[in-house]
Amino acid sequence: RSSSKRLSRETAGRGGGGGGEGNSMCRRQARDTSPCVLVSASCSSFLVLVLYALATSVPGCAMRVELKNAFCSPPRAPLPSQGLMRDSCRESLRHACTKKPVNHRRGAFLHWLSAGGGRHGADEDIRGKAFSKWWEESREQTLVPKKLQHKGVFPSFLNGLLLRNGPAIWSGKGRSYTHAFDGLAKLTKFEVKEGEVWYSSRFVRSQWYKRMVEEEEDAPKAISVGPTDPPLNQLDKLLALFNSDSFDNAPVNVHQLGGQLGPWVAVTDAPLAMEFDRETLETRGRLDKRYVNSVCQLGGLLLFSTAHPLPCPVTGQTINYFLELNVLQGNRALLVRTDDKLARQLVGSVRLAAGEIPYVHSFGLTRTGKAILMLCPLRMPPAALLNGSFMPSLEWCGEGEGDRTRIYVFDLKESKVEPSWTFEADPLFFYHCINAYEEEEEIVVELCGYNTPDIATSPHAFAYLPNMKDGQERKKQARDGSLYRMKLPLKQQGHVTVKKLEAPCDGMEMTFELPTINPQLVGKKHRHVYGYTGFGRGDESDFTEWAVLKISTDDDGVTSVLKWEEEQTYPSEPTFVPRPDGKEEDDGVVLVQMFDGKREESFLLCLDAKNMKEIGRAYTGQRSSPQFHGQFVQNNQ
Repeated sequence: RSSSKRLSRETAGRGGGGGGEGNSMCRRQARDTSPCVLVSASCSSFLVLVLYALATSVPGCAMRVELKNAFCSPPRAPLPSQGLMRDSCRESLRHACTKKPVNHRRGAFLHWLSAGGGRHGADEDIRGKAFSKWWEESREQTLVPKKLQHKGVFPSFLNGLLLRNGPAIWSGKGRSYTHAFDGLAKLTKFEVKEGEVWYSSRFVRSQWYKRMVEEEEDAPKAISVGPTDPPLNQLDKLLALFNSDSFDNAPVNVHQLGGQLGPWVAVTDAPLAMEFDRETLETRGRLDKRYVNSVCQLGGLLLFSTAHPLPCPVTGQTINYFLELNVLQGNRALLVRTDDKLARQLVGSVRLAAGEIPYVHSFGLTRTGKAILMLCPLRMPPAALLNGSFMPSLEWCGEGEGDRTRIYVFDLKESKVEPSWTFEADPLFFYHCINAYEEEEEIVVELCGYNTPDIATSPHAFAYLPNMKDGQERKKQARDGSLYRMKLPLKQQGHVTVKKLEAPCDGMEMTFELPTINPQLVGKKHRHVYGYTGFGRGDESDFTEWAVLKISTDDDGVTSVLKWEEEQTYPSEPTFVPRPDGKEEDDGVVLVQMFDGKREESFLLCLDAKNMKEIGRAYTGQRSSPQFHGQFVQNNQ
């Protein structure tokens, strides 16, 4: 308690957080989950969710019968045993993914986390220990930017901020998260100018952060990505559904909402936005509660969004996907445009099958104003709203004669909200749409895709913390994605073929994730894709040999793959920064936040984007956990 109070005083003394953060009454209200003290909006959301989940779960219910006919595939068979699991946390994970009953030992994950769990002493090699260290919590903050010592050079044309977001704390007083996506959001900033680098970091001071860190309480009971340890009981799961409207942890990406005059926000796949100051990283508060208008129909509420909003090529405002859950009028997949005054406009809508809740993490948008919404046959059963965590509950409906991938194209220059073109393709799962562009009366879409959703739904999906820190479990890790390309003809609709583009390097097939391109070519034709791989040695890798990749393509496929790697060194998402007067697409540098396992320290890596050779690095003096997404912002923007 005393250390927590000191932390609170230090943060307040340095100007951390938004207004009203010291209000003890607010903290008590955030802790209280009793229905009698919650506002009517939360009660309405809760009732809609409960009615929806129960209506689709009770035997004989008309909606349940309709749902049974709507979903194409039978229930997923239990997955085979994945080997010996040494603590209740891993048993909880298997239970969530296989629906098998297991025994739990309360607090095992918290003990495992504090002890550097999953280690096997002499059986774990040096590389595995370095990798495990990367996935430990990083609670340290650098509130005042500090100048970094660097090796090599950072080109003089770099004049801006690299803003990044990712999870850094997973453990509460007695209950912890087991999935990396659930960690508390931590922002980092690298300011690069005149060849020098400054570094700062700060947690997003959400209600979740205040409860788990400042008040040293449990991880709040709310719907999470993965199961908690210890797992929620049935009453806790009902409370988790009730509390979901107050969820405000956004650890995935950053975005300037509404255009170049809009506020900066931290975002995730939930329909929330946490505003922060771009210069100081201080939290300003929850922004999504201040939208001017609703885009839902009567009886509806927004359940999901994506962590990858895009700027509208027509207006410069923000375009993003939302899932409207509506027990009265049926669910809808929505595309919504938001301006810098927080006014929203519905620009795309697809009526879904009864009870259908698709999982969507990103979408495509061409420079000509065509928005491409792709609905994979990966869905959340409505009854999963009562499970406490949603990722292990997702069901794959693409087996056998099951569903296809449905593709809807909207013309943002038109006033209608219905799709202008509709296509379907063979079943495919993807987290990230790399890019989409229009060429010769067709739309070309590139994805980092998968034939099955194991990367998201299996016991060895990315990224369960127990598996990340256990050498034997890492060997079973689901592989990264592959490069897929599809072409959507605008003169006809129907079935389209998705082509997998092989990406060999040093005689090995490279898989990859977190793909990025030259930001000047988003929505236009590109040739080069940058990403990381967790399998730098191909099939022989044990998920501890990571590398940064550059995949070059032409109209026929992949032409070359370049790789930067260093022993016991692990990258987050690479960010391409173009040279202002560059003549070629890859004329610029690639910035990557790295973890040096040998020094147990994070650093900013600068690569020549043409040949992927290192030209500079700057160590931060502290360790950061893996981060997900971000962007480079020029100082004059």
